[in-house]
Amino acid sequence: PGLDCAINCHLALVNVEKAVPVYDDFGALHRSRDPGTGAFSPYHNGTTYVSRHIPAGGELFKFYGDHWFQTKPHVFGLIPLSEDYETAEDMNEKMVLLLQRALGTRDGVNVSSGNNLLEDWFGL
Repeated sequence: PGLDCAINCHLALVNVEKAVPVYDDFGALHRSRDPGTGAFSPYHNGTTYVSRHIPAGGELFKFYGDHWFQTKPHVFGLIPLSEDYETAEDMNEKMVLLLQRALGTRDGVNVSSGNNLLEDWFGL
């Protein structure tokens, strides 16, 4: 309930976290005997808080969990999951080092031609 139900998920951009809400069933109201049952949520204090900077106008992203995506292959197909982003980052760091060594660069800049290899690599 509340703000949390409107937040999207992007596994690489998570910027909000959510505390586990408190459950209070209000004395176990019965759906057919108690008027108003179902008009409110038994979940309370499910605070959402910012885990990293969000610029003005920026979108909020939370972690649904990899399982949420894995159970919907008919909707999303094959998508990267949490551990895939870490693997990609490791591969990218190794590729940048290889490019720097192979082409005699310093800080990603080929001194002889002035081409910025890092910009080229990230522009792929």
